[in-house]
Amino acid sequence: MVNEIVIEDEALPYAHVVVVEIPKRLAERLEGLGLSGRVIVGLLTLGALGLIPDVVA
Repeated sequence: MVNEIVIEDEALPYAHVVVVEIPKRLAERLEGLGLSGRVIVGLLTLGALGLIPDVVA
């Protein structure tokens, strides 16, 4: 059970959590793009924290 999500010291009391098993090929593809093959955080969640993702990098 996930009781709280915290990103960069900011708690997200109303964030939703979905736990899934990411297929190995997808995890490898994500890692090849410099992303985590284990955790995916949605853009809406980042926006709620006031963070702006760099979509160019």
